[in-house]
Amino acid sequence: MTIPSIGSMPPIGRNGIVNSVRKLSGNIVTGWRPVDASASFIAGYVACLDSSGNLVVADSTSSRYISGKILGLFNCHKTTSFYRPVAGELVTFTGAGSVVNLAHANLQTSEYKVYNTSTGTSYSDSTDYTISTTNGTLTLAGSTTIGTTETVGVDYRYLDPNLSGIDQTLGSGCASIIEGNGEIATLCYEINVAWALNTAVTVSTNGLPTIGGSGQSIGFVTKVQTASNPELQFQMRLA
Repeated sequence: MTIPSIGSMPPIGRNGIVNSVRKLSGNIVTGWRPVDASASFIAGYVACLDSSGNLVVADSTSSRYISGKILGLFNCHKTTSFYRPVAGELVTFTGAGSVVNLAHANLQTSEYKVYNTSTGTSYSDSTDYTISTTNGTLTLAGSTTIGTTETVGVDYRYLDPNLSGIDQTLGSGCASIIEGNGEIATLCYEINVAWALNTAVTVSTNGLPTIGGSGQSIGFVTKVQTASNPELQFQMRLA
């Protein structure tokens, strides 16, 4: 099966097109479940039911990511802004205390990691480097295990200035979700973890697919994101 590259896919949030998540096989898409009016999400966030039977994000609210009744992934947008993932961006420091620019500014807080390109080992924020999420810059720290002229890999999520918010639940008050078991391709996932093939996928405290932690298991990884294609693929398996 040939998977289209991200470059060939229309941008998320345009013309009501949902493509931050897509089903590759199996699953069903429903659109009749009512959504909580205060919920905010983009397609790909994990969806569960609240005590009133409304769809909400399976996040840390009332420990939903641990004990919520998970139904699947949102397949529509209800948001004021969009964040896009970047995987495997390479930047090279030029000496002690040097500053390098990432390709994008306005990074999402805590949704980034800097790592050794040979071993995959993550470097420590503040100890090995400092980051300006506003400006999209990395500064080599004074006491660091990063080589002074080392090329490092950076994964992050950034606010896309070309995309405006959209609420696809207006009018109906209902949200489309991808339910059941099947393979998923998504641009919505936690960045600062070590994704690996066949690793169990769980739910993060923010309601994103992740690995590790205490969230509920929702499947396993079938394809890891790359610099040329930042989509993550996983087999969704819901109890």
